[in-house]
Amino acid sequence: MYREKKLGCIWFTYVPLVLLLKPEAVKEALKENKFTEKSWLYHVVFPLTGSSFFLSKWKPRRKLLTPCFHSDMLRDHLSVFNEQSQKLMKSLQSETTEEFTFIDDPISICTLNTICG
Repeated sequence: MYREKKLGCIWFTYVPLVLLLKPEAVKEALKENKFTEKSWLYHVVFPLTGSSFFLSKWKPRRKLLTPCFHSDMLRDHLSVFNEQSQKLMKSLQSETTEEFTFIDDPISICTLNTICG
């Protein structure tokens, strides 16, 4: 991603997904109606997941998941979160001399280590 920019990009196979990195970029995008249409990705994901993530069917499922993310439960894993975020930060800091940085590998490693930690 480009540092100090309002936009970023992640490639999903051969299609770029634009990331809005600054509040002013989000404001501009939401101001325009042409940016609020559902993307092709929504139309691909929706049939696979059904309406559970996007509509009211999510609410009962959320009640099942909420205890997993209770602050007491997360507090038990805080040391793992801290350790992995420090490792991620060191990994990304080593690339600060570059204008462009691919963050997918470091983020994936951090995520996996945090989950398995």
